[in-house]
Amino acid sequence: MDYNTLKQAANVMRCIALDIIDFAGSGHQGIVLGMADVMSILWAKHINFQKQHPLRDRFILSAGHGSALLYAALHCMNLIKQEELYSFRKSFSNLPGHPEKNEIIEMSTGPLGQGLAWAVGIAKAEQEKNVGYYTYVIASDGDLMEGICHEACSLAGTWKLRKLIVFWDDNEITIDGSTTLARNDQVTQCFSSYNWNIIEIDGHNLEEIDKAIIQAKHSDKPTLVRCKTIIGYGSNYEKNEKIHGKVLNKQEVIDLQNKFIPDYKPFTIPQVTKELWDSVIKKNKEYFLTNRDLSKTNDKVTYHIPNDVKKRLLEDMATREFSGIILQYLSEKYDNIFIGSADLGKSTNTMVNTNYIHYGIREHAMTAIAGGITLAGYKSICATFLVFTDYAKPAIRLAALMKTPLIFIATHDSIGVGEDGPTHQPIEQLDGLRLIPNLNVFRPSNGLEVAWSLEKALNSEFPSIIALSRQKIISSKILQHYIKNDSIQDINNYYSRIDSAYTIYDSHNKNETTYLITIAATGSEVPIAFDIANIIEQNHHEVRVRVISVVCTNMLDANGLLQKTLFESDLLVCIEASNSNIWYKYGRFAKQLLVIGIKQFGISGNADDVMTHFGFNPTEIYKQIKQTLPDTLQENW
Repeated sequence: MDYNTLKQAANVMRCIALDIIDFAGSGHQGIVLGMADVMSILWAKHINFQKQHPLRDRFILSAGHGSALLYAALHCMNLIKQEELYSFRKSFSNLPGHPEKNEIIEMSTGPLGQGLAWAVGIAKAEQEKNVGYYTYVIASDGDLMEGICHEACSLAGTWKLRKLIVFWDDNEITIDGSTTLARNDQVTQCFSSYNWNIIEIDGHNLEEIDKAIIQAKHSDKPTLVRCKTIIGYGSNYEKNEKIHGKVLNKQEVIDLQNKFIPDYKPFTIPQVTKELWDSVIKKNKEYFLTNRDLSKTNDKVTYHIPNDVKKRLLEDMATREFSGIILQYLSEKYDNIFIGSADLGKSTNTMVNTNYIHYGIREHAMTAIAGGITLAGYKSICATFLVFTDYAKPAIRLAALMKTPLIFIATHDSIGVGEDGPTHQPIEQLDGLRLIPNLNVFRPSNGLEVAWSLEKALNSEFPSIIALSRQKIISSKILQHYIKNDSIQDINNYYSRIDSAYTIYDSHNKNETTYLITIAATGSEVPIAFDIANIIEQNHHEVRVRVISVVCTNMLDANGLLQKTLFESDLLVCIEASNSNIWYKYGRFAKQLLVIGIKQFGISGNADDVMTHFGFNPTEIYKQIKQTLPDTLQENW
């Protein structure tokens, strides 16, 4: 496998990638021309790949705009058929404009910086379990400008992730022009300070690329390979920002392809190059035949919370404390669960004894790294305050897009955090998170609901947010109606009733002519709803009142019949100490709707005082309900 043959393979890869883009009429030609040499050496000589094999090396194209180059490489490896290449960027194609996770693409990339940050998580999982694979990344100048990369790469250096190798496509160009327009920092010195190994090469010299990878594999640190490349290499637009996107017309593409490969035919791999890739495919097959040890990988596990843990969840305490009890059990029981927080382990009650990860104050990177651990086949739980999910949102969204079952513990979930004030009191976060497709947002109101939420999250194919309270929740007054003397049978009977939303209280007056009030609430507001129901029942025997604990609106919304069964009533009252626009959709099931939420930022003060100030106490809400009732009923109140 001499370098002349490999150079031709790189040029063929360039030509096929140009064909893909030209046929689609859109794409990114600059990186295709600039990084083909690195891709050729990497895939031909170093990556051991067999789709879905747990010991395969991982390749992450953080510079996701270079997707055509990745598809061309996978085509050379006979992993993508020629007819598929014609569908690039077309509707419903398996080859979208930016890579999307499937059986041969490791993760969806496109938002710059995310790919590299998730790759740190993939490499972290390998290190923790000593699996044996390498994680290779191609990152652009744009990736390394994003703050998430620096958060994640600082951790990678701290952890000495020696099997993480990043190729920096240093062409000194971004979309607007030269990188000097917005950067004068010394990237290599920066990464050196992160405790990375730095190798600087000519990104078009195949021998230098090869030797750099070999050197990186012998490092005891993560490696940044600075590849000095030319964007638009070989074209009339070399070193010009215009070549970032599609700028070459049909004739310019043909001329350039013939410059690389004389008499080149579209989508054609010359025989010499085909033989090279055939030998690579054979080498990979032999590698995995001789490395069949799958004992270090994870079989499918069903997670559950045992009875002795459930018995500890019946007291009155903050839901974050219930979560802490459960997480400690999970960390001791299952060695494939990694738990960590953004320097808030004690505050979020996530600082367990086993497999705990200290992320530091890096919510942005933490979420991506935890996602990478999950992509690697493990369970990962990360934590911070709910209000700080704003820092984590891009990675949460990407997890939802990929259906990667990352679990995010979000504590301090309402104005109930009190004295920390409006900067720490989440108002809009719950609504915003619930709007993300494929993301389940749980807000449990008692310890058994916390256990149920964690069980669902651990066994789900979707990512989950579990929003938990800082303040104590008085839930025992509800549970005592169902559970006597901590009876295991009673506990399990109640546990089996828990659903995305379910009735926790129903007054005894069930005359068919009775006016029905349904009060739906989540989290810390459920006991308030229970107290309101008691006030109504004591003062009005002709009114039937139900209380619904809504644990997860996203799961509930998938069950229209359950929605109708629970919410069909004369008056539906929805209570949540948050911006509550999400609740108006349930009004279609009731004759009248009353939504009680918060439309402004909070205030600093004692938690009870803050809740009372915003009207979240039984007496104030009772008054609002009374004003909403028909005149004939109000006369009797």
